[in-house]
Amino acid sequence: MAGGKDSGGELPQNRSPLVTSDKGKLSITRRRVAIAAVAGVVIVIAGAVLAANAIHKKSQNTPVDNPGSVDAVRCVTAPDLQGLARKYDATAYRQIGLVKGRTYGFIMKTNCGNIEITLDSDSAPRISRNLIFLANTGAPVLKDPTNKSGGTIDQTGYFDNSSCWRLTTYTLFVLQCGDPVGDGTGNPGYFLKDENLPRSFAKAKDKPGRVIYPRGTVAMANSGPNTNGSQFFIVYQDTALPPQYSVIGVVTKGLEIVDKVVQSGLNPANATGTDGSPNQPIVARKIDSFEILPATP
Repeated sequence: MAGGKDSGGELPQNRSPLVTSDKGKLSITRRRVAIAAVAGVVIVIAGAVLAANAIHKKSQNTPVDNPGSVDAVRCVTAPDLQGLARKYDATAYRQIGLVKGRTYGFIMKTNCGNIEITLDSDSAPRISRNLIFLANTGAPVLKDPTNKSGGTIDQTGYFDNSSCWRLTTYTLFVLQCGDPVGDGTGNPGYFLKDENLPRSFAKAKDKPGRVIYPRGTVAMANSGPNTNGSQFFIVYQDTALPPQYSVIGVVTKGLEIVDKVVQSGLNPANATGTDGSPNQPIVARKIDSFEILPATP
């Protein structure tokens, strides 16, 4: 992924609030002489679908309060953005311990409803630990959100009032989130190596070097190899991209919320072709992480 946005199917690399770049790429923006912008998106089909289905199956018993259809989605006024990407020590995320074989995920509490993402923490352990750390600013992994007596820990986090700032609507079909600044420049002050690159995904027909990332796939935006920070994207329609974006999981609840945002189209004030901010603002008031606790006898 490159930082920035794109206007016809590929991702841009650097940009000052939403600029077009080389097509077919997704990236995260970084500040240099000018503010670079980034974008990220991914889709998975065929063989990739098998992996996605496995993750979905693991989390199918994790209900989130979401409407059942696009028509039922009701958005309220989005909260103000945090406007600041907090910086952390590059090793701090290591305090988060994850058990192999357990199911971990996120609940994005947005102004349009809750979106649940189940992480593939076994295949992307470092990135998963880092995202959980950022969500809770160092708090332990949260409790099962279905446990009404416990619930999740209300901990201040990096993602509080962070925006899904970028929507792409042609060839590249993604909603990019995870930036408290809201322009694609936000990062926690460090970057992690790539994990779980989808090299085994089905190859895109007539598009050499690309694979299919299926609807519902969640992957990290980047600005080149091994530059995974905080921004991620949700694929809302199968998309062909190079296998260079770390796949971190799938949306298991609330994909209709993304569809609702897509229906609203792009904000004409800053759209470049088919790439820009969504006309319906969507901001995560909080992102809570969770673990599905083992069933007790």
